[in-house]
Amino acid sequence: MFLGTDLLVFNHDQRVFHLLKLIQFTVDFFSQLRDYFSTTTVIDVLPILTKYLISLLQEPLSSLSYEPINSKESSSLTSIRPLLDCLFTLNPNPILLINNKEQQSVLIYLLLTKNDYFALLPCVYSPCFYLFLSIPSIQHLSNDHQRVMLTEKACVLVSNVCSRLKPNKEFDQTILDNDQIHILIDTLKLLMVQSPARQYAPLTTGAYRSLFRAFDPLGRYHFLRQQLAKTPCAENSYRTFLCHLVKDEFLYDYRSSSNEIYKGTSLFQLLDPLCRLPNGVESNLLEIYDCLCSTLNLIRFIGLIDKRNVNRTLFWTERLNHLNETFMKPLRKSIDLARAHYKLEIKTKKEDKTQQQQQQMDSEILVDNKPLSMPSKQEQLEVLHSAITQFDILDCILSSLSDTFGGEL
Repeated sequence: MFLGTDLLVFNHDQRVFHLLKLIQFTVDFFSQLRDYFSTTTVIDVLPILTKYLISLLQEPLSSLSYEPINSKESSSLTSIRPLLDCLFTLNPNPILLINNKEQQSVLIYLLLTKNDYFALLPCVYSPCFYLFLSIPSIQHLSNDHQRVMLTEKACVLVSNVCSRLKPNKEFDQTILDNDQIHILIDTLKLLMVQSPARQYAPLTTGAYRSLFRAFDPLGRYHFLRQQLAKTPCAENSYRTFLCHLVKDEFLYDYRSSSNEIYKGTSLFQLLDPLCRLPNGVESNLLEIYDCLCSTLNLIRFIGLIDKRNVNRTLFWTERLNHLNETFMKPLRKSIDLARAHYKLEIKTKKEDKTQQQQQQMDSEILVDNKPLSMPSKQEQLEVLHSAITQFDILDCILSSLSDTFGGEL
């Protein structure tokens, strides 16, 4: 991963320097050809020159970083500007030249993320057009997690095109039948959760929220319902993120009183995929801990906002007992079983003084022909105690829930 001064070092690598010089000479040559053939009508070489210029933006140029370094323009972008300038002289609207959105993904990235070039494009295109133009490129650039420079371009591109979408006005629920939208959502999810370029996480999270807000209220509801239904419990971080979106939408809907989507059956259908244990009382609570905490806090939040004497959501009368039987009681039992298991593990480790020595003798893992140091007994005990603390936190949230709902949970 490259950050700040690391990119400066990378850009001053002799191989990068020679590559950029070679591009400069190539573009100069193409410009001379352009000027020469512009005076003759014998042969039209402009389409050929354009094709070759665009082809230059693939490897190895695609592996360079064109983002600012320490708030200053990178030397790579400075060096590539003559190529883009020449391209605009060959065709004032380079978007018309795009016929393969994957192979020309770097061109799309440069045109749509560099403001001075984006400003040269015709104003007839809508933010929605730019979004769908970019989706294959975003997916292509994010495919190889080992190539951080491509991931960088994917994150910056998706951030730019999504930030231009107008809140509440771009999409309704019918757009969710479009496969391209789901490709974009799945790609964004991977960039948010699994991308090695963690410095770009705010970009991808912001892009996701901008895309989500571009739907009208009913569209956002169906967006959430689809994502929750298709996301397995193992994807704990993403489900936690979705849970926060549900909370925000519920509060907006409740306060505005304009749509009243989040009540009755429609609300319960959102809660159902959140309020479940994947393996019942035998579920591994630590694997779903974050989403569990968020879900329990969401339920408490609903009870605090929509009091029993109001009950606009019908949660008190039509869901509370069902939730208690299918989710709360199994969860309490699961917490008790897990806590007892971990306490027994702690007791066993404390009593077994020879365990650490025996473990090292029985299993030795080699890395680069060197033994990998195993966690000490103290480190193992700290992990076990940390798990018990998490179970205690879940218990505290459950107690708060019980207080909120007057002992009915």
